Amino acid sequence: MNDLKDKKFSELLRASFKSDDTEEWLDVHFTRPIGLAIALGCARLKITPNAVTWVSIILGMAAGYMFYFADLCHNIMGCVLLTLANFLDSTDGQLARLTHQQSLMGRMLDGLSADAWFVTIYFCIALRLWDDPLPLVDGATWHLGGFILCAVAGIFCHSLQCSLADYYRQIHLFFLKGRSGSELDDSPAQQKIYESMSWKKEFWAKAFYLNYRNYCLSQEKRTPWFQKFYAALRARYTDAAD
Repeated sequence: MNDLKDKKFSELLRASFKSDDTEEWLDVHFTRPIGLAIALGCARLKITPNAVTWVSIILGMAAGYMFYFADLCHNIMGCVLLTLANFLDSTDGQLARLTHQQSLMGRMLDGLSADAWFVTIYFCIALRLWDDPLPLVDGATWHLGGFILCAVAGIFCHSLQCSLADYYRQIHLFFLKGRSGSELDDSPAQQKIYESMSWKKEFWAKAFYLNYRNYCLSQEKRTPWFQKFYAALRARYTDAAD
């Protein structure tokens, strides 16, 4: 905590950026400063990053529930709750880095948070559409069609786009800052970690690496040209991945 007191807010904010050109304008001028202010308050109160993540999960799921209702008041409440959840989603990582509390459980919860938000949002929107009339079809309502629409939007569009955007961001950070400044992981390395663990003794950690290996593999399958380039780079420069 003394290290935090010795630095200016602007210095801490700059240190919390992954890189100048991967931070979006809204994050730089809005989300990150508010997240950092909350992180500094949590540090003083000795609130852990994982506790912050749990609160963000609850707020995000509550926001999703608000979108079940069709009236403007509930929808505005949903937007406010989702904004607060997004602030805390920034806060937990900033707090973990500032207080050196990064952990595997933190990574697991961080991955769970956005999934919990958007599964709830899409599910509640599908329920909201249930009895609404289907466009261009007389006398028909959405019913299960709403769930199919939300499943396609969430699984095949939103989820895939987010994972690929994150992958290209990590590629950029890898070439900009090296291994220590990015989270560019590959599925073979995650497979080795997964195989080294015991389901009996390390159930949650092993489950995380199983899911994370599949996540990395999905990214790799959708970027075949980069995989060829990256393999050639590592073959030529043996320290390229260090």
